[in-house]
Amino acid sequence: MKKSGLIVASLVLAGAAAMAQTPVYSVNTVGYQKLNIVPNLNMLALNWNAVGGSDAVGVQGLVDTANLVGALSQADSDKLYVWNPAKLSGQGGYDLYYFYDSGSSDPVYDRKWYFAENDSLPTTNTIIRGQGMWLLHKGTATTTVMAGEVPTDPTNVVHFGVGLTQFGSAYTATLTFNGANNTWVGHGALSQADSDKIYVWNPSKASGQGGYDLYYFYDSGSADPVYDQKWYFAENDSLPTTNTMAMGSGAWYKGMGPSQAVWYEGKPY
Repeated sequence: MKKSGLIVASLVLAGAAAMAQTPVYSVNTVGYQKLNIVPNLNMLALNWNAVGGSDAVGVQGLVDTANLVGALSQADSDKLYVWNPAKLSGQGGYDLYYFYDSGSSDPVYDRKWYFAENDSLPTTNTIIRGQGMWLLHKGTATTTVMAGEVPTDPTNVVHFGVGLTQFGSAYTATLTFNGANNTWVGHGALSQADSDKIYVWNPSKASGQGGYDLYYFYDSGSADPVYDQKWYFAENDSLPTTNTMAMGSGAWYKGMGPSQAVWYEGKPY
């Protein structure tokens, strides 16, 4: 991903994503993952390389579109919201893609993703592995598939700017926040208010309306190897968390500054 910077107001755009976590791998390291998609918003992340090894995946090939909703109007179609920190003079905003379908079965134009800011033709834009995003689904509950090549680079480095960044794992595996393969050079503090945070969407909260599971990066300043510079689950923070984030899920990282935080994600398999 290697992108940074979001605004707190982006948390208002919240959704739900219930995802299967078991990909099926082939002998040539190509595989797929089935995703359960709910009506309205789903928070996803790209964990795959493109076939051939590139970490830039075309929007047209991001997910299987057979069960997505296309329409003549942008308002009635499924959409992707991908955070772009360069928008609004560096304050950030979303790049919007909508899934167009005229109903005429045109193989060139129909059932394709279009970039809202330049929609004369289907988009050729790409998304970088490790990027989080929202999928707004206008239909009923369904499934889709994300596929590609299994990443094999030993380490992926992510820089988080001050503020919020939408992200996901850069590998096709469950993310263990305090896992041995992860090194977080973040801004820890004694108080939750002053520390870096991760917000993971949990669709079961608030009687099914959804809400965030909050993790904060604790540091007492005493360099304790057991307790300091670790992630803690805000609802059960007596010890560093052993919680994980499902493959295919996206989250927000809130950097408290004053400088960038860095995440060294080692290949977990």
